[in-house]
Amino acid sequence: MIGRYRDVNKNFRTRLERIIRRAGLEPWPMLFQDLRSTRQTELEETFPSHVVCQWIGNSPKVASKRYLQTTKEHFQKAAQNPAQYVQVKPGKEQERPTGNPGTYRVLTHDTPKSVAEEGLEPPTRGL
Repeated sequence: MIGRYRDVNKNFRTRLERIIRRAGLEPWPMLFQDLRSTRQTELEETFPSHVVCQWIGNSPKVASKRYLQTTKEHFQKAAQNPAQYVQVKPGKEQERPTGNPGTYRVLTHDTPKSVAEEGLEPPTRGL
């Protein structure tokens, strides 16, 4: 990737910090890891994880633990398609959330049922 500077005595961090300061910004603590993390996250939006990991030189396990990020765009995209209401039958109106925050009313076969915050599946904690 960097062909011009092959000398092992070159300090890329110092050079990068100078460039960042000249741009009017303050360097952050983990420059290269953050840059790598951002790029891995961007590439995984388009390409499969195993391909990106081969290009970058890490494993999917390492990428998941150290590099992949949840971005503002992920949250914005999720907010555009909220899955708060369950569609039961075409033509039936769905009830809006009422009562306790985190509890939703869902109409199923003409009988309203409460769905707690943890969802429809039984809790598996403590097993």
